[in-house]
Amino acid sequence: MRASLIGVVAVCCLLLLGCGHVSSRLEPLRHVRTVYSTDGAGGSIPELAAQPQVKALVREPGIVRVLVAHLDSTETTAAEFEGKPVPLGFVSLDVLLAHLPQAQYEIVSTGFADDGLWETVRRRYYFPPDVLHQPGGRARMEAVKQAWQELLEGGDWEPFWLPGY
Repeated sequence: MRASLIGVVAVCCLLLLGCGHVSSRLEPLRHVRTVYSTDGAGGSIPELAAQPQVKALVREPGIVRVLVAHLDSTETTAAEFEGKPVPLGFVSLDVLLAHLPQAQYEIVSTGFADDGLWETVRRRYYFPPDVLHQPGGRARMEAVKQAWQELLEGGDWEPFWLPGY
C-alpha cells in the first residue's frame, strides 16, 4: 500500500512539474524557423516576433510564467545557430527579451545601447543559443531560469507587448 501511495505521489509531482516536457502551449515555438547569427541574436527578434505562432502565443494569459518555466528546456527546435538546432529554452528567452518593458534596467544594461542585444542583456538573465555546446551549459540555463523566476516573484514588472501584438 505504501509503495503504491509513493508511486501516486510521484506521478502527481511529475504532472504538476511538467516532468521536463514541453508545455503544449509552447509546442508552436518548436516549429518556428529562424536563424540566429553571431552578429547578434537581436537580429532575429523582429523575425521571430512576426511569426503568426508567436503573435498568437504572446496574447495568451500567463504565458510569461510558462516561458520562464521552460528556460531550461533542452528540447530541440526548428531554429538554428551555426547550423545546429537551438534549444526551446533559448527560443523562450528570445520571446521574453522581445517583450521586455522598455525601462527594465534590471535585465538590460543601458551602457551598450548601440550594440546588439547579446551585449546589452545582463549575464544573469541571458545565455547564448549554443549554450548546450559549452561547458556547464545546462547549469547556465538553470541559473538563468532561476534569475527570471526571482524577477517574476518580485512582481515589479509586466511584459511590454509591442503594438500590434
